Amino acid sequence: MSQAIRVLIADDHAIFRQGLATIINRDPDMQVIAQAENGKQAIALFGEHQPDVTLMDLRMPEVEGVAAIGAICAVVKSARIIPLLSLWENTNAESLSELPSPCFAYKLELLLENKSSKLDYIKVSELC
Repeated sequence: MSQAIRVLIADDHAIFRQGLATIINRDPDMQVIAQAENGKQAIALFGEHQPDVTLMDLRMPEVEGVAAIGAICAVVKSARIIPLLSLWENTNAESLSELPSPCFAYKLELLLENKSSKLDYIKVSELC
């Protein structure tokens, strides 16, 4: 790739954000350009950095992920956002159906399973 895919990570768990950023930054085709700890900050950082792909936790303080995704997509219709879900979270299907993107990723799978295939998932997120 000629230019690295610029990634924004939005998650209220610092250890998860830092771990995911480390994994992503090891791939020469991707670069984490910003990290948000809540939905309000994610909206502001998206506006400031205009990332190619955003990884957004759905359950965060101040502004929840679904609302943050809605706010971002209302301004930037072409925003590519992958909602992050915890395997143990009881995320109802109704909130997922409100999202403009049908793609999602489970947090632990991003960290623990075949890293290269998960990074490829982020790289092709524009197909979602």
